[in-house]
Amino acid sequence: MSHVRVLSLALAALLISAPSLGAQLPSAERATDSGTPAWMTAWSPLQPIADHPRQLPRAPALPDLLVAPGPRIGTFWTVGNPAALPFQVTRSWSELQTGLAWDDGGYGRPMDGGDVDALQFAGLGWKPLGRGAAVGRLLVDQETLGRLPFAGAIEPHATSPLVFADSSVVRMRRLRARLEGAFGWRFAGWGVGLAAGVEVRDHETQEARFQRDGRMSTHGVAVGLLRELPFAGLRLAAHARLSGGDETMNVVPWPESGLIYQLEGYGEPARRRVELPWSYMRRAERGAWLWGLSAEGTLLGADWSVVWEHVNRDDEHFTGRFGEQPPDRWSASGWAVGGALQRSFSAGHLLLTGQARYSHLEGDAFRSDLEGAIFRGAESLFWGTADLRYTVPGTPWSVAAVFTLQRDSRWRRDYLVRVRSMIESWTPGGGLEVARSYGNSTAVSFGFAFASYSATALIPNPESMGPVYRLLIAPELSLYATQSRPAVASFGLRQRLGEGTRLLLRARWETAAPRGESTESFAPRGHRTLWNVSLALLLGQ
Repeated sequence: MSHVRVLSLALAALLISAPSLGAQLPSAERATDSGTPAWMTAWSPLQPIADHPRQLPRAPALPDLLVAPGPRIGTFWTVGNPAALPFQVTRSWSELQTGLAWDDGGYGRPMDGGDVDALQFAGLGWKPLGRGAAVGRLLVDQETLGRLPFAGAIEPHATSPLVFADSSVVRMRRLRARLEGAFGWRFAGWGVGLAAGVEVRDHETQEARFQRDGRMSTHGVAVGLLRELPFAGLRLAAHARLSGGDETMNVVPWPESGLIYQLEGYGEPARRRVELPWSYMRRAERGAWLWGLSAEGTLLGADWSVVWEHVNRDDEHFTGRFGEQPPDRWSASGWAVGGALQRSFSAGHLLLTGQARYSHLEGDAFRSDLEGAIFRGAESLFWGTADLRYTVPGTPWSVAAVFTLQRDSRWRRDYLVRVRSMIESWTPGGGLEVARSYGNSTAVSFGFAFASYSATALIPNPESMGPVYRLLIAPELSLYATQSRPAVASFGLRQRLGEGTRLLLRARWETAAPRGESTESFAPRGHRTLWNVSLALLLGQ
């Protein structure tokens, strides 16, 4: 697919979707993280289910004072139930954005990209429609990776240990397109809603010793039901979400042969040399679903919401053509609970928002030629944040502070080689952003945030493991066992173009590096830096 075709697709989709909108992860992908506040996309039917993707340590997301009013909570904004959409969307708002990003440095994992350049187009917006409301999001981006060590899977850092890699250390191009939306309708104190989305990805090597290409499609559907009660603003709701998709990776040994590593845990995988006239194909079929209950209301002048969810996931991995042999499998289930609280003070000049979420997940991997589980993982994740925003009365100044705390616990056991790993990490962080308006037309903002990552780890001794473990797994485990202190700084400039129309220029800089001395023999070195520059058109209030 040519650059012209990608740009044409993005522009056409933006033009088609914008009128229907009323005129768009913490992200695991750094370079294509547009910086959109998480509460704006919590409703996405494509959010991961029963998966805790492993991420590089990152500083908290800054408040983005110039993008939109303060964060929103509730059954739609916090939980993602589309049935609450007409109750919580009362005004139109949309954003059309284009951005560039550069992410490079030596701090990373063996299956991370080396130097990454990204180009992105995005659209996000919502609008009330009579007794209903609609929201939609479009995302089209392209990444060029100057060096992609080993990773054959499109998402190599998922909870599942079933990943394949190869020896093609080459340039790679990644294309992604996502379209999703939701609609809700209210009647007689009831609300019903539906959300749907689809994402397609295309990966291919460039200037390779042997060719690798991959395609992945993901679809998701969510439904919701809500009942409004006549006291304390109480609303009770239920929701369900289904997600599925497939991924196909092909390796063609042209012009040279190559090695395939089919990882299934911490043991030494068999090395497969792929030579003409043979090729290698790996296919994954994924299915996940969840259901949950939630409530929201008002108490002592504060808005609150709570949610509980049960999640399940089943993945099947085939080598060769679909159906030629039984698949390897990954099966996981778990639950999550969360809540949010928001209250304004001082006649609305001070807004305090707090959110927290805890999720627990357990899964087993099975190999087609063996009975019983070969690998087991148990993971829990806690994430909490406090957001404080204050507009100084009678002045053009506003300030926002954010405080976050994340705790990860990852316990993994390989039954075949009888080794295990345990990593428990804490990441407290904080940030401050200051904004100033100049008349009614111009506003600027500056922000800075940092975090402190520390961990207690029990990991296998690399010297007692095989060469593929030392090449692909030991450096990643050592990174998570090493302290780091990531930071982020931002600048924003917003210009009013007309009634309800503004142009926003944003620049963001991120860095991460190991901190202190590490006793791990494969401890990470160097640092990693991300630059992101975007231009957005904001429509609405």
